[in-house]
Amino acid sequence: MTILCCTAIAWLASPAGHLLVLLPFLLLGPGYLIEGFLRPFSHPTPFLRPSIWIGLSLSVIALLYEWATALSFALTLPVLVLLALTCGLGCVARLWLGKAGQTEVRAYIGGWELALAAVLAFTAWTRVYEVRDLALPNWVDSVHHALLIRVVAERGLAPLDLRPYLPIVELPYHWGYHVFVATLMRLAQAEIPAAMLWSGQAL
Repeated sequence: MTILCCTAIAWLASPAGHLLVLLPFLLLGPGYLIEGFLRPFSHPTPFLRPSIWIGLSLSVIALLYEWATALSFALTLPVLVLLALTCGLGCVARLWLGKAGQTEVRAYIGGWELALAAVLAFTAWTRVYEVRDLALPNWVDSVHHALLIRVVAERGLAPLDLRPYLPIVELPYHWGYHVFVATLMRLAQAEIPAAMLWSGQAL
């Protein structure tokens, strides 16, 4: 309940709060839900399971766009909102029903886990501090990545056709990152630079 209250406050606080809420949700939520069905680990550790959730989340979002593109079914904003709400309700239901297993996970938290958590917190702070004055991520390829994200956001499909921006019909490029950021940007109603900076640092 505390997490839900903090999430609601962050969401209502400012447009940046939308990114703050949706970024961890998109990175962890779908994977958390899928892992609940697969249950691949009998004795999970606190740091193993979130790693699996992130990998599953990024994969399922890319696969969703791949299948949507193959079927010529555009993932419009209402479709994305419906999918996100369904996933969110599924995560809340799993958390609510799985309270009994929380004590088992807490038993694995020791000195090394706390040290790793401190390193993670310090790393997160430095990542945020490093981008505080940037308009876009460093280096020249940020513009190209921004274009691919824009194409995904405008069409709701994988960025295989870059017309009218560039005369490229079949793009032979990996686009998993771009569909993730486009999904984040659309759900949070954020601008491309902000979505690129925050998602890039989080990843």
